[in-house]
Amino acid sequence: SFRGDCPTEDYEQAKVVSWWRHHHPDIIIFHPNNSYYIKTNQSAVAAKAYAQGQHEGIPDLVICTPKPIFIEMKRRDPTKSKWQKNQIATIEALMNQWYSVYVGLGSEAVISFLQKNIKSFLQDSD
Repeated sequence: SFRGDCPTEDYEQAKVVSWWRHHHPDIIIFHPNNSYYIKTNQSAVAAKAYAQGQHEGIPDLVICTPKPIFIEMKRRDPTKSKWQKNQIATIEALMNQWYSVYVGLGSEAVISFLQKNIKSFLQDSD
């Protein structure tokens, strides 16, 4: 487990995006804007976001390969990360639909996973 100062999920996620864009500039990686919090007194905003496609619990990153990769970022020290409402159910639903989902504890774990598995994700799914 990680000891010492533990970078935030945002920092770790930015490191993954930077690494990916440097090594695979022709393959899109993006963060779906589904993780912002809507206060209960903003029901109109929440309804509009939902109508426009927001889905609670969607992973932090999507990589657009022939076999798309969904990545949920967590901090290196898992005791400092929280699971948000519906994250586990959404990840399970994606996996039940045969999508690849990886939950990574920090950028190093995610980058290592991508380096080891990238060839399989780049193959056509046919």
